[in-house]
Amino acid sequence: MMKYCSNCGEKLVNGKCPNCKPKKGKITPKIVVSIIAVIILSLGGFYYYKGNTEERVIESYPSLFADSHEEFPADNIRT
Repeated sequence: MMKYCSNCGEKLVNGKCPNCKPKKGKITPKIVVSIIAVIILSLGGFYYYKGNTEERVIESYPSLFADSHEEFPADNIRT
């Protein structure tokens, strides 16, 4: 018993219609939203890291050596 395509009526070869093209897989909205979210989070993390590291080094540079000129009380020095 020959089977026929439900779309065009052509005889099926190995269970597939030779005239009808196979449907391409659709990209679901969940996948698109997930990809966009990953891109946004990656860019946000990059700019956060880049901005904070440069600003912290620049802002903290003067305070790195500010305490080095202070004198220690004599009672804290062990001999």
